[in-house]
Amino acid sequence: MAVGIAAVGGRPYGALYALFARRKAGHLELELLELLAGHAGIAVGNAMAYQDAVRQRAHERAVFDASADGIAVLDGTGSVVRWNPAAARLTGVPGEKAVGGPPPFPLPEPGEKLTIQLPSGRWLDVLRAEIRETGEIVVDFRDVTRAKELEEAKDLFLATTSHELRTPITIVRGFASTLDSRWEHLSDEERRSAVHTIAERARSLGRLMDHLLLGARAGADELKVEVEVFDLAERVRAATLGLPVLSARHRVEVDIPPDLPPVYGDSLATDILLGQLLENAFKYSPDGGLIRVEARREDDSVVLVVDDEGIGIAPADRERVFERFVQADSGDRRRFGGVGLGLYIVRSLARAQGGDVSALPRPDGGTRMRVVLKAAGLPAWSDTPDR
Repeated sequence: MAVGIAAVGGRPYGALYALFARRKAGHLELELLELLAGHAGIAVGNAMAYQDAVRQRAHERAVFDASADGIAVLDGTGSVVRWNPAAARLTGVPGEKAVGGPPPFPLPEPGEKLTIQLPSGRWLDVLRAEIRETGEIVVDFRDVTRAKELEEAKDLFLATTSHELRTPITIVRGFASTLDSRWEHLSDEERRSAVHTIAERARSLGRLMDHLLLGARAGADELKVEVEVFDLAERVRAATLGLPVLSARHRVEVDIPPDLPPVYGDSLATDILLGQLLENAFKYSPDGGLIRVEARREDDSVVLVVDDEGIGIAPADRERVFERFVQADSGDRRRFGGVGLGLYIVRSLARAQGGDVSALPRPDGGTRMRVVLKAAGLPAWSDTPDR
């Protein structure tokens, strides 16, 4: 006699077989077998449901532990009962300290997002959801520090750009108005001085617009360079030729060995980045001092170095200064103005040529900008070097 095990979830799980050797099975035996089959079906169903629950909890645990977001589960009193590894990493609070106490930050209202800053300086976006069946609260939070920094940098960029544009425009408008209304009453020297100021401010506006356009093209990966062999020594001499007369407080030294090899790159792009580095060297050394430009060969590369004895760059900012819209946090550097695009453009142009640039400290104070280009006579780099 065979009786199917009761189906669970619409699917049969097996059958019970009973053999009677001495007599024929009757209704009583059949009812007993059906009863056993029903209990067996329930037992098998429970075992399968338990396996599904274990599997589901394993999946949830894997997601909970592997999530890049911080996840916390709070009980009805607001105390942490679960705290994933990302939560410990983002907050600096290990699980053993977090469990049993309140989370180390305020919670938003249900359905709302709260952006908070931890004492460490990290910014978090915090969300919460309530589990009505258990009365627990699930809290999800993620690191938005980088996005916050970019948002603040863009705000600063807009404010700085507005200032940088407004100042020369105001001066140009003022001098132009004076020339227009008082031309006959001005001496030749006063007229020349006014025209010179207008021309100088117009050049400043032109440089600012060039920076904005180059920055936009670099951000869109649309910088066009023509990599060919050119004489870097000649470009350095041309760029530094008139520098000694720009400032009585600065001394300019150029050290280029006679056997410096030519390089692979774009001579125009190199002119732009070298001009920006030299401009920064003067700008950020207001008390004067030595500005030294040196070029030398290192293995299969040519290294161009621009040193100044200025205010320097804080260690934490030596990479950030190459980002778009970012200026060093030092108040000493901020007071010199600018829109935070110069060094971003320098690095973009260097890398577009297959080279790179980095900011280093000078041993005796100040800043050292180090540009690396590929020496000619060797196979050109197929991609951007990691230097």
